[in-house]
Amino acid sequence: MAVAVRRASAADVPALVGLWEELWAAQAAGDARLAASPMAPMVMRRWMEEHVASDRAEVLVAEEAGRVVGYALGTIVENPPVVPHQFYGHFADLAVTEAARRRGVGTRLADALHAWFRSRGLPYVQVQVTARNAAGRAFWRRTGYAEFVELLRMEL
Repeated sequence: MAVAVRRASAADVPALVGLWEELWAAQAAGDARLAASPMAPMVMRRWMEEHVASDRAEVLVAEEAGRVVGYALGTIVENPPVVPHQFYGHFADLAVTEAARRRGVGTRLADALHAWFRSRGLPYVQVQVTARNAAGRAFWRRTGYAEFVELLRMEL
């Protein structure tokens, strides 16, 4: 079955939130510190609605046989005025259903979102991936990302 990548619409928000919940549950299974709050679905619904409607964000969906099987969400972020590039791209989310993984869906979504960032004249894109997410880290490295900043955390 062919997978089509297209821009998300408001009608896609429930499917996007469902995919986000699947992604986040998998992350939390590997690191309990990432457990979602009971408010997470409502908050994410609002967050997705805002980003689907924003001119500083792009939300793409991968669709197969009329069903959303993945999404990518990117935003344009403003740097403080102490660095040479005022704006850059931030790859906020990439989620693909378990059934659609290892079929190039994530790569197609990433490529399409990179094209959107380029069309906006952005000089670079950043993504965050949790240290315990080996598959995610490997995916982003295969996609061309490299270490830039190490984010450390201390529990109090």
